Amino acid sequence: MSNTNRLASLSGISGKRAALVTTIGDVLSDSFTKASFTATCHEFVGNEFALEVSGSNDTSWNHCFDFLRKNLPHDKKYHAYQLAFEYCMPESNCRADVVLLTSTEVLVMEFKDKNEILAADLVQATGYAHSLRCFHDETGKRNLTVRPFMVYTTGQPNGATDVLSILHDGNFTTCITSHLDKSTPMAVEDCVSWVESPFFPLKSLADATVELF
Repeated sequence: MSNTNRLASLSGISGKRAALVTTIGDVLSDSFTKASFTATCHEFVGNEFALEVSGSNDTSWNHCFDFLRKNLPHDKKYHAYQLAFEYCMPESNCRADVVLLTSTEVLVMEFKDKNEILAADLVQATGYAHSLRCFHDETGKRNLTVRPFMVYTTGQPNGATDVLSILHDGNFTTCITSHLDKSTPMAVEDCVSWVESPFFPLKSLADATVELF
């Protein structure tokens, strides 16, 4: 099985962890269309979570596609890095919009079509990073650094925060390439293991309390 097919086999199938797993090179290719991307995400969320998927969801996926096609690094040296879309968090209907994997880092991106930084959105993005950092088996085993980002498709938002990095079309490419330049693509076998990885059971309140003393 080719590397592309092995990644594709993780995507969009009932019981799988992401709507789509592919590479930067594939996202930038002419064969990767907005219609197929949005349809894949739409079907995955509707079928896997039995949720009603609205036109606003499709619009958000369209904007995510347009943003990534414009701002992902086009240099071929970055094309082997893998992306997971709509990656499922444990025991919930929550999903990380985009996860970019390297051999040393997990870059978690939450996309927003908004003009303002909201506290609830920061909590959402940092919560995903916390789940991956503290409970994701492969992330822990490989000692991967988890970094959350807010990505605004409408341009630089109003407001500021030091909780995490705020990305938009003015700084996205520079920021992401700075991380990729310090690492290497995750091996396909490792990517497969990462996407399929279980999460550790969350500690009970009693267990967490005992650990404090």
